[in-house]
Amino acid sequence: MKWLYSFAFFLFCQQSLADNIVINGTRFIYSGDAREITVQLSNKADRPALAQVWIDDGNAALTPEQISVPFVITPPVARLEANGGQTVRVHFQGAQLPQDRESLYWLNVLDIPPAPTDSAEDNYVQLAIRSRLKLFYRPAGLPNRTQAIGQMTWKAVPGGVRIDNPTPFYITVTEIFSEVGDESLSHDANMIAPFSQQDVSLDTPLSAGQKIRFMNINDYGSSNSSMAVVE
Repeated sequence: MKWLYSFAFFLFCQQSLADNIVINGTRFIYSGDAREITVQLSNKADRPALAQVWIDDGNAALTPEQISVPFVITPPVARLEANGGQTVRVHFQGAQLPQDRESLYWLNVLDIPPAPTDSAEDNYVQLAIRSRLKLFYRPAGLPNRTQAIGQMTWKAVPGGVRIDNPTPFYITVTEIFSEVGDESLSHDANMIAPFSQQDVSLDTPLSAGQKIRFMNINDYGSSNSSMAVVE
């Protein structure tokens, strides 16, 4: 009898590589006026690969069968030939989502490896690698996101800083530096939801009037540097 052990690894970082399957982005934006968006999967291996794709609303522990989201994936399971690719289409079903802010979902890609072909391998370990990427539903009526970073405010609080995001966009801050000496104050990534505040612990206290530099992630998954003055 052959024994098969399958493990799904949850990759919560900015990850666009699921073992042998490469994904054409680290985050995806679904504009409210779009008919659909596409996700390109590429198989970099010299053997066929199987990918299962689904979307969740934040609960990573649920299986695709347990999830109810307003999106349809076509195809939900795709075979990728050796060194080939597959286009996956994401279609929004028109559910009543907030129109004054973004909604956050997660795109999952599970790379399912084939079983060994060598019949002599009676016992083997099979690893199923799962990538989990941000999917933002962005209503068509929202303003341009390029102004959002400058609208955030930073207030010194005991042990850190309070970041206020008064915009309708999710904003991810990946690192904070002091202007003087460019000292790194925080290495933790923090995603601030629309119209919300978040306290971030810092290695060095800040004071009102102090200038800081921070890194933030744009729509394309790239990191931008911005400046702010602490209140």
